[in-house]
Amino acid sequence: MSWSALGTGIYLACSFFLFLLGMVILRENFRSRVNRTTALMLFFGGLGALFAAVGTTLARTGGLAPGSETESWYNLFYLWELFFPALLLFALVFPKETDAVRRFRLLRYAIFLPHLFHVFWVSFLSSPEKLSGWFSVEEMGPLARVLLSPFSYVLRVAALFFAVAYKFHVRFFSLVNFSYAAMAIALLFFRQASLPNPRIKSQVRLILSGLGLAMTLYTIAFILPALFGFSLSDPWLYALTIGALVIGCGAVGWAILRYQFMDVRVIFRQNLVYFLSTGLLVAVYILAAAQLGRYIRNTLGAKTPALEIGFILLALVFFQPVMEKLDDLIKRLFIRQRSDFRNLLERFSRELVSIFDLNQISARVTELLEKELFIERAVLLLAESDAGGTLVTFSSGNEVLAQSVSGEDPLLKILLSRKQPTYLEAVWPERPDEGLARLLAGVGAKVAVPILDEGRFVGILALGEKFSGFRYSPEDITLLGVLANQLSIATANARLYAETLEKQRLEEELAMARQIQQNLLPARLPSSAEYEFASYVRPSRQVGGDFYDFLWRENQLGFVLADASGKGMPAALLVSFLQATMKAEHRYARPIGEFISSINELLVAHTSPEKFVTLFYALFDPREKKLFYSNAGHNYPILVRQDGHLEFLKKGGTVVGCFEWARYESDCMPLLPGDTLIVYSDGLTDASNHDEMFGEERLIKLAAECCHLDAEGVKNRIVEAVEAFTGPVPPFDDMTLLVMKAR
Repeated sequence: MSWSALGTGIYLACSFFLFLLGMVILRENFRSRVNRTTALMLFFGGLGALFAAVGTTLARTGGLAPGSETESWYNLFYLWELFFPALLLFALVFPKETDAVRRFRLLRYAIFLPHLFHVFWVSFLSSPEKLSGWFSVEEMGPLARVLLSPFSYVLRVAALFFAVAYKFHVRFFSLVNFSYAAMAIALLFFRQASLPNPRIKSQVRLILSGLGLAMTLYTIAFILPALFGFSLSDPWLYALTIGALVIGCGAVGWAILRYQFMDVRVIFRQNLVYFLSTGLLVAVYILAAAQLGRYIRNTLGAKTPALEIGFILLALVFFQPVMEKLDDLIKRLFIRQRSDFRNLLERFSRELVSIFDLNQISARVTELLEKELFIERAVLLLAESDAGGTLVTFSSGNEVLAQSVSGEDPLLKILLSRKQPTYLEAVWPERPDEGLARLLAGVGAKVAVPILDEGRFVGILALGEKFSGFRYSPEDITLLGVLANQLSIATANARLYAETLEKQRLEEELAMARQIQQNLLPARLPSSAEYEFASYVRPSRQVGGDFYDFLWRENQLGFVLADASGKGMPAALLVSFLQATMKAEHRYARPIGEFISSINELLVAHTSPEKFVTLFYALFDPREKKLFYSNAGHNYPILVRQDGHLEFLKKGGTVVGCFEWARYESDCMPLLPGDTLIVYSDGLTDASNHDEMFGEERLIKLAAECCHLDAEGVKNRIVEAVEAFTGPVPPFDDMTLLVMKAR
């Protein structure tokens, strides 16, 4: 096989490849100037390869007639040099138009003027002899000779000038091509540094490298010989030309396959890979068959058709398995990568499993779409309330974007009815400055993807234009639809996880609050020769609204049992405030009635009327065996005398914390050895087994039966009876019991 034949085959393959890529890119989005410019550049590049193949074939077969180089049709070969202005224009508009192209619209046409003039000159003014004939007086008619003979010298000078200018133009116009290519490469180099999208950066770098190498080979093969007047041998000329074409085509093809250059669809890239892999395998089989046949003929000295046919049949048997393996290998290298939608979804799904933060989900999905789909801006708008309500709050990350979008918003209703990615230009309302339309316009959205979770509105994925101006392909729309389904699950999981964390945090705080509240209770119960105490506390929740405490005043022992309204943390905070207030007021040694009234005034001043406390406060004088007390709306404590007689301590007033005018009375009664005082909260008598409550009657009867026991024994009997009555039913209210036994 000769160099010219090999060159012709490679030229034709490169030409077909460039024409095919140009048609695909043009078909992807004909309205995009970037697509049209790129396709034009590839068409002219393919035209150059095609002319090279035709010229090589004609030269090899003797199809060129002598002197045909001067014919106009032959010099149309120079049309391919329009590739260089197309390359410069590509550098000016990819991935987006520069300010110069936008401001000076005629610039994109002016770039082509030198080369259009060049094509015209070399096509129609290609023969210096013809130029001399045009300016020769002798070649003109009689009348022209008479009229122009005085100017014959000037005409001869003009003819000489045009002949020299033509030769100079043909020899040095390659410098114009070189300068165009250098400007394009320099422009792409400086522009790629400022590109925000890493995938487009990779595209530009790859194409930049390919163009740089291709132009270097082109310069060595054509520009340097034209400038310095030397010629290369055919093998070197073919090698450099083929190398430039293969590297240039390969850079564009690799950018399409590897980095989704010009947003070419996956299906075309897959078909292209299948075509290349099939061609490669068929070429290998043909070469192997030819080499085997040659080896057999050299060994046996004769042709063996049977062996050749057997090899062909064997190759056919193994063609499909080998083809599948080769195709899978090439797809793994080129297609099944970060830009493959299936891999994108698989990779994103794996990441979502481990992300439980809405801000991280928002950041990850916007990063994925901006980098992999070349979108200028992607915003995940999450609804903080249901769309069926009157208001929908949208947020993106930590930023609240709107709080006034009605659930009846017309654009929102359209998106919810479509349930799929929607171009906003097709459904834009008449008044785009209100509601959801204003919000989406504010973030530059062109496509909106509603996110639903089993019919419940979750949010909207708002997408801007593609970085290079491409439209969203059907593959993009499919990807966005699947991505919306995954986002609905991910956001639901993130919210559940956040609720779980919040619940866990609250439980930890409540456990700490419970510990603090337990520490506020007396660590040791007072005991002496005149009295003993026993206590029991069981909050219905982590913290409770009951408390008891002991307060000393000189030689007298004060004690209190209080029950705040409500349950849980609010009640616990209220009794904490009450406990601190009582400790502060107790030091003034006021009469009991004034002491309770002062506490009531402080609670009224610092709490709301619906927050109140019932309490029983008593002051025991061990020397005089007297008990001074006041009951502020609390359950009546039970005083069981040694002989079994029962009394109820009722003297006092209303609850504490509601009425500023409330006044409290006090009473005094003897407390003799053997007497038992039982103070309790309503959680004890209200304890229920679902059918009935424990009640005061059972407590009174039980108190009379166990009055002969010490304080601890009385407490244990009462607690055991209540627990046996309620069984497994959890307490509905806080339960507190304080037992005092006089000795």
